[in-house]
Amino acid sequence: MIWKNYILFFFIYSFRSWIEAHWVAFAIIPLAVVLFDMCILYPKIFKKLQYALLLSMVLILTLRLSLIFDFIPIKTEFNSQKAAYFKAIKRFAQDRRVIFINSYQNASKYTFYTGENSHSVNDIYYRKNQYDLWRFDADVKNQGVLVVGSRSSGYKDSVLLNTGTYLKYKIINNFKPLGQLKGTIINPPLTLENKAKGSLKLKIRNPYDYNFLLTKKNHPYQIALNFEQDNKNHIVQVSVDRNQMIEANRETAINMAYQLKNLDPGKYKMSLIIKDDFLYFIRISDTYEVEVKNSTLFH
Repeated sequence: MIWKNYILFFFIYSFRSWIEAHWVAFAIIPLAVVLFDMCILYPKIFKKLQYALLLSMVLILTLRLSLIFDFIPIKTEFNSQKAAYFKAIKRFAQDRRVIFINSYQNASKYTFYTGENSHSVNDIYYRKNQYDLWRFDADVKNQGVLVVGSRSSGYKDSVLLNTGTYLKYKIINNFKPLGQLKGTIINPPLTLENKAKGSLKLKIRNPYDYNFLLTKKNHPYQIALNFEQDNKNHIVQVSVDRNQMIEANRETAINMAYQLKNLDPGKYKMSLIIKDDFLYFIRISDTYEVEVKNSTLFH
């Protein structure tokens, strides 16, 4: 029953979020034990299992060979995004470092096929992975980078690679990472009123040796609040003091004003997010459980 419950859990969870294929690999162990017992109790099943095993081996071997020789007409990312694709990106990048948005797979494959280090920057629409844990800032800070876009990045610049693939990109001559900023909402509220104005006190720890000036006119950095519900993100714009700066190598206190608009009543996960002109919003704080209620001022 263990393996059945394990599979059932991920089947139900798949209606809520994306499931990786290897997550259910654990079920192979109890499934093998069950099949072994069945073969002993029912010898006829053993012969059928032999045929099924042989068929599975042929299918797996065929699929593995197709990744190498491309003889199956169905094209997937394994067939189209191989050595030629990533080497074309390297040639286009010239001496710049390459960063992928929301794709730890492409970052890993780029490193594998080219031998050059690459990284993935993940915004609020993508789940965390190893690139959120590894400190790659020292490799790319203040350097020229080629950022390969995703759907959420909305880059307008594109180039046709010699592989026949269009690449959406952005070139940043002096890249300033944001990912290690750590924000904290002081005394986060449990409930918020929809369409009502409010304020929050923040602390943001900046481990970098450069400042972040939160003024659109002079610098591109912008902070906001994100309200997540049922895997959907609702961004609420905020305002801070004029010329508010997140100072280098220290913790900065910030007063932030906001007004919720058009949020359905219900429970949300609230977090602090930040962006610049090149990258979309990334999360820099823990999530806080809040309940949004309709304001009584508008009834």
